Amino acid sequence: MRGMTKVIQLGDQEITVRELAVWEVRNWIASLSGQEVDLVDELLIDGVQLSAVRLMAGISKEDMEQMMPSELDKVVDAAKQVNHRFFTMVDRVVAASRSIKPVPT
Repeated sequence: MRGMTKVIQLGDQEITVRELAVWEVRNWIASLSGQEVDLVDELLIDGVQLSAVRLMAGISKEDMEQMMPSELDKVVDAAKQVNHRFFTMVDRVVAASRSIKPVPT
């Protein structure tokens, strides 16, 4: 496996969080187009989209639904360690979107 990985233990479950390749980041971004916004995915953890974390950690949506926020924090911390450029990119996009002024109508 190429790229960085970090293995974390959640109870009796071992999760390997991996660094995304550039093509995976592009595909993830493309997958967001036209989808309804899932407020929990977008807002539960500041600056983190849970759909991206699922991809990084190989966790199904159903399995993530069963996790406690404290468990998610551990997965997110590992994801941020091995995908720091991804999260920096997301932060830049969010900052840029906040600075865009709406066009008066």
